[in-house]
Amino acid sequence: MTRPPNILFVFSDQQRRHALGFMGEDPVRTPHLDRFAAESAVCDHAVACNPISTPNRGIMMTGLYPTRTGVYANDHGLRPGTPTIGDHLKTAGYWTAYIGKWHIHDSTSRFVPRDRRQGFDYWHATNCNHDTFTRRYWEENETPVIDTPGWQPPHETDTALRALRDRPRDRPFALFLSWTPPHNTHGPGFIRHRDVELPRDMADEMRAVGYPLEMQYHAPEEFEAHYQNGAPPPRRANVPGDYARDALAGYFGACESLDAEFGRLLAGLDRQGLAENTLVIYTSDHGEMLGSHGRMQKSIWFEESIGVPLLVRWPGRIAPARHPLVFNSLDWAPTLLGLAGAPAPTPARFDGTDHSATLLAPAPSTDATTDATTPASQIQNPEAGNQNPEARIQNSEFRSQKPEARIPNPEARSPNPEFRNQNSEARSRKPEAQIQQPASQIRNPKSEIPNPKAQSQNPPDALLCYFAMRNTQMDGTPEGIAQGWRALRTRRHTYVVSRDRRAGTLEHRLYDLEADPYQLAPRQAAGCLDRALLARLRARLAQVGDPFENLL
Repeated sequence: MTRPPNILFVFSDQQRRHALGFMGEDPVRTPHLDRFAAESAVCDHAVACNPISTPNRGIMMTGLYPTRTGVYANDHGLRPGTPTIGDHLKTAGYWTAYIGKWHIHDSTSRFVPRDRRQGFDYWHATNCNHDTFTRRYWEENETPVIDTPGWQPPHETDTALRALRDRPRDRPFALFLSWTPPHNTHGPGFIRHRDVELPRDMADEMRAVGYPLEMQYHAPEEFEAHYQNGAPPPRRANVPGDYARDALAGYFGACESLDAEFGRLLAGLDRQGLAENTLVIYTSDHGEMLGSHGRMQKSIWFEESIGVPLLVRWPGRIAPARHPLVFNSLDWAPTLLGLAGAPAPTPARFDGTDHSATLLAPAPSTDATTDATTPASQIQNPEAGNQNPEARIQNSEFRSQKPEARIPNPEARSPNPEFRNQNSEARSRKPEAQIQQPASQIRNPKSEIPNPKAQSQNPPDALLCYFAMRNTQMDGTPEGIAQGWRALRTRRHTYVVSRDRRAGTLEHRLYDLEADPYQLAPRQAAGCLDRALLARLRARLAQVGDPFENLL
């Protein structure tokens, strides 16, 4: 019998899809990930089902929608007895390990007792520690095994390499490594100031829920320096003015630091002779707005928030290619079991889709009309691409467009969508003024939406959600969770229905990501243009028991 593949699942926190050098979007240096991409299946439409840490980590680990697990907001814990990918892989004969940030325990406690570790044999982790310059980790009891100053990722990488060296040799391994950067740090770090000044009402709201006010984005100085010398890094065309420019060096520097650690991991696999039969995944739990639309952090439906990296390498089994697959974080648990050749749990109960057959199939030929796969040979040369990060920016608007023209209403911005979900910028304009292209030029959404009752191996869309609640506001009732927004993300469109918590009204938005890549001109009418997507959204919500469906 063929031995199942080893699994090395690496994910960062708050790293958007754009923050990889080969993507040609952000001016970030990631030479190791660029080379890895040329050897991997790269999914350009990978998205976070719920773009906030705890809920989406629960989704990634279980393959279940929040209504199944009870994880609706940060610091909610998985319902007792909820199986995770750790449980499933252990049942399938894997030695399992978890290192780094967990953040799906039932409180803000950093120690996670063994009965809440969800099937992982080896444990060196913290439930949550956003002070990324403090290394504090627990194993078997409430006394940390390490509690010292220092940048977290190198310690976590060292721990992972040591765990691989000392692992049991009679079983395949599944090691999950979760880095906290480039998430903003809430502790003082090495520099005692805020990179982003918050409005008074936002600061008051954060104090009310016990959320730290420091909004810092930092990395070790040697990595930040690459983005501080010379001209300021270019911004995306949807960033108003210079908003949060001071955060760029820390954010991009943290991404570059992770790239260096990822290179060390790959070198360690090579040294131990593990590379050929190890399935290596690189992704993130959600993205980061970094000033786009006048926002920071996540929780909103824009691409900078929902879009995550997704790179999968398995030499000789997965063809290097750029995939058009709409891959939802709901899909990780079933897809990993499929790639491992492990049986689905009984009874089979995943809300996500097993995409293993698609990833294992020969790469399809390029078809520009359907956004089909791009051969790996067309991925930008990593050696050339990382010498001058600004030269990798493919959109001339980054450098030529005037700041005041980048966003229709820069005054109406909310720096932290985790606490202010309403898109006042979009509401303040008349719908007819938002349409920048004729309706005849927008693809009919019906062409992307099959019969809701039909089953497809690869659904054409991803169901996304945000419940707009903090722990102190959550009552757990169906009425209480019908908040926030729900969306469908197809290859070309994002269709969003959001609920104004104060007024109780619904707002519909349709973004054409091909005609309007910066999402500056949504259509805002629940008319015939949205009808097919609305029907599909309603059907998907009904399937997962989301009471938001009753509002549509």
